[in-house]
Amino acid sequence: MQRLGVKAAANQNVIFAPTCRVGKPWVSVGIVPSPVLPSSPVLPVLSGLILLSRFSYGLVSYLPYLAPRFPDCANTWSNTNMEKPLREWTEADLRALVRFGRIEGPMLEYKAALYDSNDRGNREFLLDICSMANSNGGTLLIGVAEQRDANGPTGAPDPEADLGVECDNPEQVLTSSESRILDGVDQRLLVESHAIGLANSRRVALAFRVPNSIDKPHRVTYQGRTSFPARRERQRYELNAIEIKDMVMRTASRIDIAEQEIRRVLSLEVEAHELPTLTVGLIPVFTKNFAFDFRRQEVLDTFARMELTPEDGGHFYQPIFSIEGLTKQGLARGTKVSISHNGLILLTVKMPGWRNEEIPAFNPLTADLYIRWIARGCKAVFATASLTAPVLLGVAIHVPLESFTSDGSVFSDYENRVQPFNKRYPPLILDSLDSNLDQQIRPLCDLIHQSFGESHSQAFDGNGNWIYVRPARRR
Repeated sequence: MQRLGVKAAANQNVIFAPTCRVGKPWVSVGIVPSPVLPSSPVLPVLSGLILLSRFSYGLVSYLPYLAPRFPDCANTWSNTNMEKPLREWTEADLRALVRFGRIEGPMLEYKAALYDSNDRGNREFLLDICSMANSNGGTLLIGVAEQRDANGPTGAPDPEADLGVECDNPEQVLTSSESRILDGVDQRLLVESHAIGLANSRRVALAFRVPNSIDKPHRVTYQGRTSFPARRERQRYELNAIEIKDMVMRTASRIDIAEQEIRRVLSLEVEAHELPTLTVGLIPVFTKNFAFDFRRQEVLDTFARMELTPEDGGHFYQPIFSIEGLTKQGLARGTKVSISHNGLILLTVKMPGWRNEEIPAFNPLTADLYIRWIARGCKAVFATASLTAPVLLGVAIHVPLESFTSDGSVFSDYENRVQPFNKRYPPLILDSLDSNLDQQIRPLCDLIHQSFGESHSQAFDGNGNWIYVRPARRR
């Protein structure tokens, strides 16, 4: 480290750049001119420093060396990237993960090779998947080797090792793996999987995303043997009877707490307006108080970029500190979103409408659109605090005056006359905020449309896929 001109000690000659907060002191990385090189100017760039002039080395080049010494920094650099849908992962994402030295932990496991295709390998695979589901969920990456020292694997990816595994038919392997999970893990567990192709190679990396399950504890049953595995740091272990009972109680308790919080915010009074007000709340089931640190710039920036409704169209508004936590306004009239320290995201929006012979009119499909929009947009914000699905979704609608409902198009006749009401709908648990989100929110959207005298929402097709396109607005 001295030879590279990099230090990490409280020395007045070291220029520090804070990289992450890990619950105690700030962890910082500093770079000073090497004793064998002339002094050089430095420039802070994001979370590191890049030496200019003749000292041409960049901090990024040193991160694989720094990662084993500062594992917490390596584990926080890419929380948002780790939570992106697996189907969007590319070779570049995988190589960045290795280059920055992301350390294994409770929610990340590396495997250099495929599991053996025998009984022992099958059981090991099921135990690894189930152990994540019984903990906080996580990602299993097959095709990433670990660095090793005298004590064995270090948990850090090996940048010198070949990436991926040789696999002639990766889709068949993934399909077979999913079937084994369905057959061998009790309490149905939906696992996302993806094969990441590597350029100029027949090798692939296989990725499995395990949810933080609300149905835990899960059990592996294979060839007459039963196990309740879980993870602690990088290690897998067996739950005992007391831990199993405690897990059942804690999981039920977390759901109850989330439901109480959703009911509380949906019961708050909304500002009076002649058109309906839609309130949408989302909170991760396994959140906690002070899950968000609003001093972190990543949280502020991600929340600022969050589009509240389709009308925002890329207009970003700087959030302000408020009694709710962080709050910002949207472009649409009466639109506001807030995020609390416990991870609750709350959207309030006045549903757009018009007047028909002095009676307000609005399009109920707007509610579906806003619910889907905020549910899709909140994932990046949750990721800044390492919060993932399951997420509890709650919706309330306040119709203050007698109103007409219509699809809002130029050629539409007015459909239903709705009497004033104030309804809070049953909360819905979203197991994922990715691929099957539309299928998950459809029952709630159908229930909302039944409140307006319709049989179901027309925003979805028969398979629950989103098909709604906003019509030309009536003037």
